[in-house]
Amino acid sequence: MSVPNQTPYNIYTANGLSTVFAYEFYLISASDIQVTINGSEVSSGYTVSGVGNTRGGEVTFLTAPANGATVIFERVTPTYRLTDYQDNGDLLADTVNKDFDRLWMAIQRAFIYLGVALTRPLFGGGPFNANGYRIANLADPINNQDAVTKGYADNLYQGAISHSDNNFKRTLRVPESEVVMLPGISGRRKKILAFNDTGNPIAVLPESGSAADVLIQLASSELSGGTLVQLKEQINVQDALSPMLYSGRVVRLSVFYARGLRDDAAFAAAFAASKNEDGYNCRVIINDTPYVVEITDTIYKFQTSESTRYNLRNYGGYNCGVEGEFRFHGTAKLLFIWAYRPYVNMVIHGGEGVPGVNHFIPEESACAVQFEKVIVGAEVHIDTYQYNGYALATFGKLHLDPAQRSEGIKGLYPSSVNAYQSAGAVYLAGTNGFGEFSSIWELDCTDGSVVDSAYDIVIHKYEGSDLFVNNANSLRFGFLLLGVANAKIFNSQGVYIGHHLGVAGASPTVKQTEDLYCMDIVNSWVRFGQSRLYGANCGFRIGSASNVVFDSLEGHHINQAIAITNHNSYSGPSNSPTVDVHVKQINIVNGNGQFAFSSKHCIHVDDGMLANLTVEDGRIQWNVNGRTSEYAYAIYGGSLSTSHIKIDNVRLLGNYDAEPVYMPNYDCIVKMHTPDTEVNVGGTRTTGSGRRLRVNWGMSTTETEYTSKPNKRVYIVAKINDPAGNFIARVDAKPAFYAAGVAGTFSGNFGVSKGQKAYYSMLSSAIVDSYAELELG
Repeated sequence: MSVPNQTPYNIYTANGLSTVFAYEFYLISASDIQVTINGSEVSSGYTVSGVGNTRGGEVTFLTAPANGATVIFERVTPTYRLTDYQDNGDLLADTVNKDFDRLWMAIQRAFIYLGVALTRPLFGGGPFNANGYRIANLADPINNQDAVTKGYADNLYQGAISHSDNNFKRTLRVPESEVVMLPGISGRRKKILAFNDTGNPIAVLPESGSAADVLIQLASSELSGGTLVQLKEQINVQDALSPMLYSGRVVRLSVFYARGLRDDAAFAAAFAASKNEDGYNCRVIINDTPYVVEITDTIYKFQTSESTRYNLRNYGGYNCGVEGEFRFHGTAKLLFIWAYRPYVNMVIHGGEGVPGVNHFIPEESACAVQFEKVIVGAEVHIDTYQYNGYALATFGKLHLDPAQRSEGIKGLYPSSVNAYQSAGAVYLAGTNGFGEFSSIWELDCTDGSVVDSAYDIVIHKYEGSDLFVNNANSLRFGFLLLGVANAKIFNSQGVYIGHHLGVAGASPTVKQTEDLYCMDIVNSWVRFGQSRLYGANCGFRIGSASNVVFDSLEGHHINQAIAITNHNSYSGPSNSPTVDVHVKQINIVNGNGQFAFSSKHCIHVDDGMLANLTVEDGRIQWNVNGRTSEYAYAIYGGSLSTSHIKIDNVRLLGNYDAEPVYMPNYDCIVKMHTPDTEVNVGGTRTTGSGRRLRVNWGMSTTETEYTSKPNKRVYIVAKINDPAGNFIARVDAKPAFYAAGVAGTFSGNFGVSKGQKAYYSMLSSAIVDSYAELELG
């Protein structure tokens, strides 16, 4: 059956009596009709007849709709398939017809709703047509071309009326319908307002010497009013103020703001005023306005002349620079090149479009203040907030001309840099004789600070997270306070750290989700006065040709203090397996607890690393704080016999599967003294608090050199079978044990040291027992 061209809805107004209403459209199913009364859908209380009849049928209500109620019948056909046709199944005409009928019914309903939609002409453009109906529930406009609601327009109108009324109340008014315009500038300059005989405004000259005349002269820009007021020092106000505003010392942005300039324009004018007649900067620019001055995509280059180093008229001893609060957008920066005694004291907010840090080409990174070439005697105090770059940088790329007599940053006065929610505090590269920072502080920074190929730097206090040091020399930290970090010191000779705090984990009482290391040291010479590790994670990874000295090493709630390893975080020029580590005093407590991510040895030497390791005086408390399995060693010595390991007077506390120290090879042991605790060497337990290790006596009838590091004491029990027999043990050809002349059993012992040669000979005798003890302590 085909679907006729019908209107698939009917609308009635009830009279309160009738219960039967006709619907005049084709239905396939009684569920396809939607009944609403006064806009509310009704799903029960009626019956439908005439289903399947193309001319429709009737809806009979059990109770008549109320008088005046609007009753609407609408065909609502499902917009999803009700029939699933099967491969090789029956294709019945009635089923197919009804399926297609539903498609056409859905299309008819869609076109009816399209007819009442807000539409515009398909071709040629034109506005949307609401056909005289209201458009409701619009949001307030945001963009320029958004539609405006009545409420929004009413508020604008009322605001304009209120603003106009307020201005009108402050306006001079006349009762007449109009008044003529005031004269132009040329007609009213240096004159006062008056009214002619018709009541219109005119400009007239004041009486000479009158108060009006004096006030006009004081406000004159041709002959400054300041020249008319005399001070008791016998100079006028203008002469007293000019040196402060324009000469030798400072340039104040408030002067240019008073002239109507703002942000970039004001700073550019102040920058020009900070130069002398030769174009060199010789004054400090001060933002003394109440505003944060915005600078966008402009690089201001500061340079002083040779003569400025002898300039006595300066700002607190400084020749150029900037002071105040600013916001930098894009590539804006202050660039100092060839400057003597510059001064920077700024708060810098991050703006739009700051390009960030370039890890591959560092000199293309964003920085707020940049020093290059020769900068002598600078002082810097910078605070950055949400600035996507370094606060202070010297990239060392602009001063590499060998013809230059002097290079780099020299003699930085005690300075401070603070970076909050920024990229990093400082990037220091390519300079020597740098100077000192009183403090560098970082919090929530994305990249951290970098010291690369820079020398002679003193940082009294550094507090932050990531720190990268490469190819540095004579770098000194008074306090180095690192948060959850992986600081790196690579290829650097002469790094001195007075007090170090490394917080390697989020919390000592929260299960860690990864192994975090406080610091990687590779191919570097580093000395710590005091180092304190805290948190449920790892301490130092020390690798390739490093020499590290700890005067004191403390650890609380950590799962490793030192790993001697060539880790893949380093990709530099050194691949040596040799590492020297000397811990002069150690105090590790609550180590390798249950909250660590993984169970690790407190001090670990990778197999294959040649470690010169000394640990002296103190204690290691390991496998405590809730750990009940996966016990690790306090010290693991690595497999190389060529290592040199000295453990002296170190108490080993805590819980272990067996001995707390494991040395795969005794040849590496220089000294082993662990009070009240034995150690495991190659599977054999020591005796005497780790001082003696029983091994094979290692002698034969062939003279053999003893090559191990620990001294060896050989114990022998020999039996002489005949008075003419003998047993003789020799060390360096001298008898060390001799039994002869009497039949019987004899015992004795003698010592052998590294480099000595030993052997034995025997006649009519036999060895009853023999062994050796290594004297490790």
